[in-house]
Amino acid sequence: MFKNYLVVAIRSIRRDAGYTSINIIGLAVGMACCALIALYVQDELSVDAFHNQGDRIYRLIRERQVAGGAVNYSLGTSGEAGPMLAQDFPEVESTVRYLGWGAYTKYEDRAFDAQFAVVDKNFLEVFDFPLLTGDPRSVLESHGSILITDTEAKRFFGDADPIGKVVEVDNRYMGGSFKITGVLADP
Repeated sequence: MFKNYLVVAIRSIRRDAGYTSINIIGLAVGMACCALIALYVQDELSVDAFHNQGDRIYRLIRERQVAGGAVNYSLGTSGEAGPMLAQDFPEVESTVRYLGWGAYTKYEDRAFDAQFAVVDKNFLEVFDFPLLTGDPRSVLESHGSILITDTEAKRFFGDADPIGKVVEVDNRYMGGSFKITGVLADP
C-alpha cells in the first residue's frame, strides 16, 4: 500500500513540476523564517538571564527626533538619568551607570589595547559577575580601582597575581593610573 502511495506521489510531482517546485520553495522559505524568528526571540529572552535578578534589570534607551521627523534610538543617555529616575520613581530600586571604551594600556614595559568600562560602585550588587579574586563589597569603593577579567589578567601579567598592580591608561577622557582590586571570571 505504501509503495502505491509513493508511486502516485512521484507521478504527481513529475506531472506538475512547476507547481511542486513553488510549493517546496515556499515551504523551505517559511521554515527558514520560522527558525530565524525563533532564534531572535530566544536571543532576546536570554539577555540578562544569567543574573539572579535578570527579570528586574532594565536598560535605559534614548529616543530622539532627527531631521525629517525620523526617530533615532541610542544607548547613550545622560549620566544623571539613572539617579534622577531613582529619585523620582520609588519603583526604581537601584541604578548603575556604564560607559565602555577602548584604550591603549601599559604595565611596566608591556602595552596592550584593552576594553574598559566605567561603572558605579554598586555594579556587582546589581549584576552577578563572579569574582575570582577580591571582595565584592569593596573592590569598587575607591576612586581609581578597576576590575580585570581572568583572560586580561593572564594577558597582562601571566601567572602573577594582578591584585594591587597599577596600570596606566592612555585616553584623553578617562586616562590615568588605575589600581587592580579584583579579577572577574570571564563572562
